Amino acid sequence: MCFLRLRMFMMIAFFVACRWGNTAVAQQRTGVRESPEERMSLSRGPESCPVTKPPASLFVPPPPYPKHSGHRTFWFGTEKLWTRLPIDGTWVLRNSESKNSGFTQKLLWWRRGYDWRANPEPQLSVTGERLNASGLALVTRGRATNGWTREDLSFMLIAIDIPTFGCWKFTGHYQGEALSFVTWIPQ
Repeated sequence: MCFLRLRMFMMIAFFVACRWGNTAVAQQRTGVRESPEERMSLSRGPESCPVTKPPASLFVPPPPYPKHSGHRTFWFGTEKLWTRLPIDGTWVLRNSESKNSGFTQKLLWWRRGYDWRANPEPQLSVTGERLNASGLALVTRGRATNGWTREDLSFMLIAIDIPTFGCWKFTGHYQGEALSFVTWIPQ
């Protein structure tokens, strides 16, 4: 039952959002205006974006964490810092509009030995940059927090505001470790 709750929570966290439908609406809500070249890049999709795909040798979290991440996802990272990513490298954001700042996405991170009771507000940070356009910055929403499905299966959670669609590189930083991945966010 706990594994099902973790799986459901992770699925919700990764695929939360609402499509805005067209660029004009997205521009109106986010205040971000793309040039015709940038709009063309947005419409091209993942082939123009070097999304992180499952490596030949998949990372398997240490016990007691689940070996499998769930449907159409994979674990990415090392025992020092890992996350869960979609196999196709695409985040379809639904129901995640953020006032004047694009989309809100919750990212879950794990580390061997992380204990939510000992460290309820981990010093986790996330940076991000849009690879197919310049000048757009990722905004972190407050400090990181924690979650757990069993007392021995805790994770770190942080919310980010993604200002617009496109190809994004995100990097998680925790206790001297960094983990980066690239994802495509379509309109």
